[in-house]
Amino acid sequence: MPEAIVFDIQRYSLHDGPGIRTLVFFKGCPLRCGWCCNPESQVSAPEYAHDPEKCRQCLICQKVCPFGAVFVADGCPKPDMDLCAGCKKHLCENVCPEKCFYVYGQKWTPEALLQEVKKDEVFFYASGGGVTATGGEALLQPDFLRAFFALCRAEGYSTAVETCLHVGWEAVEKVLPETDLFLCDFKHADPARFREATGGDLGLVMANQRRLAASGADILPRIPLIPGFNADEKTVDDVCGFIRTLGLKTVCLLPYHSLGSAKYARLGRGYPMEGTSPLTQGEIEKLAKTAQKAGLTVQIGG
Repeated sequence: MPEAIVFDIQRYSLHDGPGIRTLVFFKGCPLRCGWCCNPESQVSAPEYAHDPEKCRQCLICQKVCPFGAVFVADGCPKPDMDLCAGCKKHLCENVCPEKCFYVYGQKWTPEALLQEVKKDEVFFYASGGGVTATGGEALLQPDFLRAFFALCRAEGYSTAVETCLHVGWEAVEKVLPETDLFLCDFKHADPARFREATGGDLGLVMANQRRLAASGADILPRIPLIPGFNADEKTVDDVCGFIRTLGLKTVCLLPYHSLGSAKYARLGRGYPMEGTSPLTQGEIEKLAKTAQKAGLTVQIGG
């Protein structure tokens, strides 16, 4: 029986697919985008996190830790993430009165996850909604995802996956029969810039994009608009030109935001995009016009 590591389940979403949706966030991602708003998704294994804003400095966590992994800095306990990684007891999480310590990532079976999302089925049936697998990169766990989506579709829920497509084609092929919609990132058209910013291979991504389009799958291409990376007219025009070659007619523009920046501190990491300002409404509209000139219908957000 396949298992997967899921770090969050969000309900009543009006984005990431049609109708009202439940989003299932899978752990593990092959890319390392500096603007990632879910840094807790990047590592495939469960991770400890600590929220200093909730801490009242009672230091109970330090007293119960069997590994000496909790140290005090500026009066506030901090976890040594390297030492925490091997912990199976989770004592700090259990004893903390303010729930400052918690673990990102729990194991699920397809059947157990179905029962969890089944709580929302009244909204799915009323709106034509369903379940969207996101992350991280859900296609890194294709056997689980195929089994889970098959169960969802048997219940009448629509299925969607949000993906960077930086996986082997065999993973895409496994989930293709059970997936109603692919929400695909189209980040850049320059392989060098793509590798510099994400650590990934754009050739692999574009090959998968071509094969997926040729399969007849329902695809919504999405461009995350990142200042200093791709939020300029030439790059957007290049990416939209490639999208047109796939026979796709719509693109979704996702303007950069820094809403996930606080998560980096909870994981003991610095935020790579610190000091980056969001695009202005005027800049977004200008890039939307560039996409329209390339012959695409444009959605902003969602």
